This record gives sequence, C-alpha cells and structure tokens, in this order.
Amino acid sequence: MPRWRGAAPIQRSLLAGDKETGITIIQMNAGLDTGDMLLKHSVSIDDDETTQTLYDKLTLVGAASICAVLNNYDILPHEKQNDEHSCYAEKLTKEEAKIDWNEDAITIERKIRGYNPIPGAFTVLNDKVFRIWKASIVNNNSHDFKPGTFISVNKKEFLVACGNGILSLEEVQLPGSKKLDIKSFLAGYKLTEQSCF
Repeated sequence: MPRWRGAAPIQRSLLAGDKETGITIIQMNAGLDTGDMLLKHSVSIDDDETTQTLYDKLTLVGAASICAVLNNYDILPHEKQNDEHSCYAEKLTKEEAKIDWNEDAITIERKIRGYNPIPGAFTVLNDKVFRIWKASIVNNNSHDFKPGTFISVNKKEFLVACGNGILSLEEVQLPGSKKLDIKSFLAGYKLTEQSCF
C-alpha cells in the first residue's frame, strides 16, 4: 500500500515487476484499504525476491511501523490516499499459478517468484504436476522454438523456450518428492532436448 489494495498485495507487486513496495499504516474506514495514511515505509524489491523473502522483510518493517504509530498516534498527520494511484490486489487462485509458456520469459519468471511459496508455479511434465520454484532469464528475445520446448537439457542446465525468451530452470519438484536443484533433478530424471511441457 498505498499502490496495492486487497488480498494479495505482496504477490501482485512481484507479478507487476514493481521495484519497491512497503508498509502503510492507515486509519480504518468503510472502504477497502482506503483510509487516511498515518505512516509509510518503503522497501526495495530485489531482482530475485520471492513472496516469502519479501514477506519476511515487510514483517520486520511492519512491526516497527505499528509500534511507531501507537507511540505517536496523537501527533501523526492523516494523509489522504490518491485513489487514482491504487490497484486492486485480487486474491490468488491455484489456476493462475499454472505456467502459460506462450507468455514471455520476464512474465513467467515473475510468476515463479510471485507464487513462491503459495500456491507454487507449476506446469505439467509427463502427465504429472511439475512445480518450478526458481528460474532465471537467459534472454527475452524472439526465437523459432515452440513455447515450452526443452532447448538444452544436460547435467548442468535445463533451458526452456517461452513465447519470447528463454528460461533456465534452477529449482523444481515432482509430486511426492522434495524440492531439488536442477543438477540433482537431472541426475535422477532423464529428459531429452526438443521435448515439451
């Protein structure tokens, strides 16, 4: 807040590619997060930030902020919010966490971070749910591969084509298994190039 109002402000800020977020303590009113602002603290969003790491950051800032407001409530200014600058942070659904490989690499990588740890970004591999917990962008350029195609699969890397760009998968999980770094996963699960999600 005050940019994001609603059920999932942390996740929506990551999905949108915001560079900062923060904690805003407001005076409650009848609207949805529309009350006067009493105190604001900004927090930068790192390039590898997940919902969990950002939540942990905001927890510390939030605790300090609420104490500051309680100790200084009588002298704090009441600042009106600008409704034109706000967005609705709608509740997350499991369905939206399914990766659409037709999207570009930047969008998919943001979703992997934004849905980590809940509900967890996933795709389907050999009729099984395949969760992706960490990935990095190789590039966001156009290419001739079908989206979801395995471009490179070897002992060190697992590169997948997106609608635009290429992602390198770094931490994954199959049902009934623990999360594995990609080297450990590929050591026990054989995949071939030109296969596809």
